[in-house]
Amino acid sequence: MKEASRSFSAKAELLVTIRKQICHASPPYVVWTSVVGERPFECPVDTCRRRFTQSSSLTTHMRTHSGARPYVCGRCGRAFADSSTLKKHVRVHTGARPYHCDVCPAAFSQSGNLRRHRRIHVPVNSSQP
Repeated sequence: MKEASRSFSAKAELLVTIRKQICHASPPYVVWTSVVGERPFECPVDTCRRRFTQSSSLTTHMRTHSGARPYVCGRCGRAFADSSTLKKHVRVHTGARPYHCDVCPAAFSQSGNLRRHRRIHVPVNSSQP
């Protein structure tokens, strides 16, 4: 806590102090964490300049400029820019519906569809005059 109360002479020093933390696993590792709101990874394309909190997000974003789609469905050959989209797509072939409603027997292949479905179970506020 002593370090947190100390005054900082430069913004850069503050960022380094906040971001460098020691993870006391065996062996100890230095873990770099992001400062809230910080987006240090910037797209180098002149017309874009989007910024990201993680380098992996920038890597995935760069595929929108290059057109690269390294994740290919083994069943139909459709290609995707990131692995999570491929994972969702594979459910089309397998019929997997891992997201289940806790009120009715409905099940969904994507979590967003379950969230939208849950709204039908919310009672309508019927305040009568």
